[in-house]
Amino acid sequence: MLINGIEYGIQFASDINPRDGLGLECCINNVPILEIFRDDENKRYVVNLFQQDVPLEVLEALIPTARAELGDFVP
Repeated sequence: MLINGIEYGIQFASDINPRDGLGLECCINNVPILEIFRDDENKRYVVNLFQQDVPLEVLEALIPTARAELGDFVP
């Protein structure tokens, strides 16, 4: 996705140890800058930033995709 002249990629990542859930990572040049993570153990969604000054527009663009693609919590 192109935002403010910068190309951002997204990829999904499953994690079971030490976390339990599914993440949507946002990357620049295949380097993650943030993730939206569905934490199945604690039944919540969290955002983790891997660099400073991530544009709000990037997070706003990813939230609908994360909600649609990460799905509901696993019982």
